[in-house]
Amino acid sequence: MPSPPAAAPPSPPPAPSTSAITATAVQPPPPDTPADAPIQLVPKAAPPPVTKPLTPVRPPVTTRGAPKPENLLANRSSAATAPSTTQTSAKGWQIQLAASRAAKAARSEGERLKKKHADLLGAYSVRVMRADLGAKGVFYRIRLGALPDRAAARQVCARLSQRGQGCLVVAPGK
Repeated sequence: MPSPPAAAPPSPPPAPSTSAITATAVQPPPPDTPADAPIQLVPKAAPPPVTKPLTPVRPPVTTRGAPKPENLLANRSSAATAPSTTQTSAKGWQIQLAASRAAKAARSEGERLKKKHADLLGAYSVRVMRADLGAKGVFYRIRLGALPDRAAARQVCARLSQRGQGCLVVAPGK
């Protein structure tokens, strides 16, 4: 007697998709739950993590028709820019001690701090820098300088910190 035809081997289950979204199922409420009670969502099992590292796509670099660096700031409108700071012609390193919402208050606070720490700050001039931080508003940064280098600015800040005065080192042109 002839043998029956061989059955085809079972097909493997489909591979999990790496772009699948984890679905949620609605869990039925207990029978004693009021009709207007919130519905509870229960997440299903998440797909296994992607093991292949993704490589970022970088846009091509083009220089043709690109604006020259010196024209970049001139072409930006103030409404479309991120927070901005009014620059002064301060040369050298500076230290920033505080900020205020009012220019006059910033100036007087800068002078007060200079007198309070005269042994450290007496030789430096007070500068008030306007900084528009967008939604946070306009602040006036209290800075003193110019210090000869970063190390000198860091040293003054360290000594002020020992006295409980906050201090930031600010690079030239910032």
